This record gives sequence, C-alpha cells and structure tokens, in this order.
Amino acid sequence: MELLPGFIEELESALESGRSSVQRLASSGSTPREPPLIDATGPFLDRSRRQFLRGRGVPGSGQYDPPEEVFGADGAAPLYRRLMLGDVKVDGEYSDDAFVD
Repeated sequence: MELLPGFIEELESALESGRSSVQRLASSGSTPREPPLIDATGPFLDRSRRQFLRGRGVPGSGQYDPPEEVFGADGAAPLYRRLMLGDVKVDGEYSDDAFVD
C-alpha cells in the first residue's frame, strides 16, 4: 500500500465533518490499472446478517466517491473518532481478544 501526500489530512478533514470513522478508497494490485480495481469500500450486512465487502474487485469509475454510511471501516489505515471508540468498547477493550489476524 502506498499512502499519497495529503492522505492523513484528507481523512482528518472528513472526521471534522462529523463522521465517526473514515477510510480512503484504495485500489488493489501492484501495477497501475485503468480503471483501477477497487479493493473494498467498506463492509455491509445483507438481510441474513452476512458481511460482504462492498465494491470488492470491481473497476473504479467514481461510483463510490460520494460519502455514505457503511457497516464499518475496512482497510489498512482507517481513522476512528475517539468518542465513537469510547461508545463501543466492552470491558475496556475495543476488539475481542479472540480476534487473531
């Protein structure tokens, strides 16, 4: 993954607009593509509560550029609002100890 100049500032600006978490759309692959393939634009749940990554592997043509709500952030460098993290922690933890990468 390569972070372009201004990456953090762009995410900070999005948080300042009142969002609880933000992530930047990233394309997958080690070589440039036209249009780039989307890695993911955030997880969503279907009606049976299964999680899927929205936009995974589709060519990017701006269809996910407008900000919108998703179930959570997905990616290598999402930013979370500290207040939101305080709201979701359980027993002083932000994630389940059983979660192993």
